[in-house]
Order: sequence, then structure tokens, then C-alpha cells
Amino acid sequence: MRDDFKPSVKRTIALRVGYHCSNPTCGAKTTGPQIDPAKAINIGVAAHITAASPGGPRYRPTASEAARTSPENGLWLCQNCAKLIDNDVARFPEVLLRHWKQIAELRTLQQLGRQSPFDRTDAPALEIPSSGSCRLTAPLTEPLSAESIRRLCALLPREARDVEQVELLGSGCGAMDQRYAIIGAGINHGWDWTIGLFTAGEFGWELVASIRLENQKAWVPEAVYVPGTPGALVVTHVHGWGTGMFRRSTSWYRIVKGEPSPLLSYPHDFYVVGWGMAFGRRLKSAALHMPLHLTNGAPLELRFDVDYTMEDSGACEESEKNLFSLTETLSLEWNDTASVFVPRTPSDDFARIEEIWVEGTERFVEHNSERLRHLGQHGTPRQRSFVSVHCSQ
Repeated sequence: MRDDFKPSVKRTIALRVGYHCSNPTCGAKTTGPQIDPAKAINIGVAAHITAASPGGPRYRPTASEAARTSPENGLWLCQNCAKLIDNDVARFPEVLLRHWKQIAELRTLQQLGRQSPFDRTDAPALEIPSSGSCRLTAPLTEPLSAESIRRLCALLPREARDVEQVELLGSGCGAMDQRYAIIGAGINHGWDWTIGLFTAGEFGWELVASIRLENQKAWVPEAVYVPGTPGALVVTHVHGWGTGMFRRSTSWYRIVKGEPSPLLSYPHDFYVVGWGMAFGRRLKSAALHMPLHLTNGAPLELRFDVDYTMEDSGACEESEKNLFSLTETLSLEWNDTASVFVPRTPSDDFARIEEIWVEGTERFVEHNSERLRHLGQHGTPRQRSFVSVHCSQ
């Protein structure tokens, strides 16, 4: 006898991850159209985390029938990954699969109503050239001179070669003492940049990956390489700007030859004022702990400081516009098996940070009701007036 999922439970498991495979290194979409316009195809499976019958993968004899057939015991996967986890149980234990489920559901929640943070129209795309196609065999001076840096720029994609500004953004030794350099090449008076990650090996210097950044408003991008096997390239760049808003983001990419792999993206700093709302907000982030290497359990701890202002208060001085400030912290750690950062607790969710960027007046009041209630009673006359006029529920 098997304790199988009911069709309604399978649908719930699939919907909670948007019908994408929950394996964080796959993420394949599992539904789509058939040629027949009245039909759709599904290549997804509601897999049991702990088996549906004795002798199955990860079977737990103490679990009840209700527990084995509940959505909490289900993981939505493509057919390939479903077969993989059941054929190699030692590699895919229960604790890892529950991590996958948590990560997949958190990511789906973050993406509701908005583009993926790594959509080509949103965050920059990472490009990885074919092996050996961009290599400089002639020796370079150590440490890298201005002339050596310019010679490396010749390996960048063609549109970045007529550079006006060159910056060495980082250099050092990565995994197995392999030398690396991160170079930024700016054109159009610093509005467009190409970032190149280069490594030195037995046959000379090679371009490993590049990212093209457009409309950077003359901001020089920041970049860091985190060593590992493979490592990660971390780029801070202008992500959007316009009337009343400006944003820079930090985007992480795992460097795999032939397979660019985005990891995560989050706001580095931003401000939003206007947009028909009486309040404004400004955010700045800080890395409390950056991993020295991408090894299992390496922590990534971030702090986000947010200042809310009264833009409709009539105040002229910035200090008179202050409403209140808050701090959010997020803690993640690197999981070697899944090759992703996983949240340390369910509350370590980037969705609540992104909500600050997009929230309107109603959500602002809902999220900060206790602070606003306190200011309405104990704040300055200007703050009490602002809360009374704009924040009453």
C-alpha cells in the first residue's frame, strides 16, 4: 500500500513553487502549451520527501499516513530531478530536500507580482566565453601595471574595447593560489561599463566572465571575487533611476565555465521620493560578514538601514523631515550540495526588503503601524500632524 498524494495536494505543492523544479541548481519550468491549443503539458512530479511506502527512499516508519500525504511532505520536481533524488538517497537526504522546499517557496514568494531579479531586462547578464577563446599568452608585470591592465582589456567583448576609463576593481589569489584580476572598462563618459574577471594559469591570462552594465550615470561599479571551486563574482551596480528614485543593487554570480549561474540580488542603496506619496524612504546596506571562500556553511550576513521621511511636511531642512528609522538583518549560509545560499531561518527573507522599495501608502502604514501609533502620541508636533493626516487607518 502506498500513501499517495491526492490530486488537490499535488496541485498545491506545484502552485507553491510556480510549477518550477525545486532543485535550486535546476529550476526548470515544468508546464507549458501543447500544439493543441486546448491542451497543456506537464513534466513535473510531486515527489515524496519521505517515501510513500516501506522500503522507499527516506521512508519514516513512525510517520502517520496523514503526514506522508500532506503538502509538507511533497517536493515539486522535474522528472529528471525526481528520478535523481530517489536513485541516490545518500546524496539527497531528507534534511537537504526540506531545505530545497523552503528555498523554492521563498523564491516564489519573492517573485510574485514582479520580474525575476535576474531577468535580462532587470539585472545584468553574466557572459562566459568558450574556453581558451579569450587568452593572453604574453607575460604581464606583477603587480599589474596600467599597461598590463589595458592589454587585458583587449580580451573583453568587442563593444568594450574602445575604452575611455579603466579601473582595477580587485586582484589577488583565489582557490589553489590562482591569481585573478577584476577590471572595469568604461565608455560613453562612464555611463556604460564592462566588468571582466580574469585569471592567470599555465597558459597565460584568460577572460573567465564578463558583465555589461548600461546607464550607470558615471558611477564606477564595485566588484569582488569570492574564491571557491567554483567561486563567485559579486558586482554592485546602478540598477535603476528616474524622477524621484535611484537604486544600486548587489548581484552575485557563481562562476561555472559554460554555465553562468546567478545566485542572488539585493538592494545596495536606494531612495524613493514622490510617486504620489507623502513619505519617502532611503536604504543603505552593509555586509556584516562576507564569506572568505564559498565553502559549506560560510555565512553571508547583511544589514539594511532604512530612513523614512515626511516629504509632505512643508519642512525645508532634511533633519526636520525625519519620520523614523529601522534596521533589518538577513543571515544566509552557503550550501555546498545545493550550490546556493540558504536562509538560516524562515524569517531571513529578501521579500521584506524588496517590499520597502515597492510599498505604497497603505502597505507602509500596515507594516509600521506600531511605530506610527507611537509617533502619533509622542512624536514632535510635525510628526504627530503628519501621522494624523496621512497615516490614519
